[in-house]
Amino acid sequence: MTQKIRRLVQRAATAAGAAGVGVLTLIAPAGAAPAVAGDQSATSTLLTTDWQVLTTDSGTRGGIAQWDGPDTFRACDNQADGLRAWAQASWEDSSLGTQYATVDDPNGAGTCTSGHTPSFVKNITIHLKICLRNGSTGTLRYCNVGSGPAF
Repeated sequence: MTQKIRRLVQRAATAAGAAGVGVLTLIAPAGAAPAVAGDQSATSTLLTTDWQVLTTDSGTRGGIAQWDGPDTFRACDNQADGLRAWAQASWEDSSLGTQYATVDDPNGAGTCTSGHTPSFVKNITIHLKICLRNGSTGTLRYCNVGSGPAF
């Protein structure tokens, strides 16, 4: 494992433990052993990400929010269940207060849609909320929140 990956794993695990995140899964490139053991019921078509949060539905998790710092997050639909993945990133800005960015993935199972935040120049805590919803205005359900480092 490279030094950069090792630092990312350590930061993510520390942040997850401090935030009480029950499931934190880091995705390694195809063919590589997982860097951190996590919920193996969730898989993704993406090869790399810094850290992620899964929805709370049972079985294979239907939604995955992924942070790929310093400014990109994704909502990924992981299950053909008729629902779409919706994700929200939030962070604290010293002059503006809590800021939010949202994205949803209407493209069906096995797809992700990216959203963007400002490109952070210092390592702050990012909070990701992931939910499933029926259509663009449906009720948010199976929501879960996790926190981790911006980079």
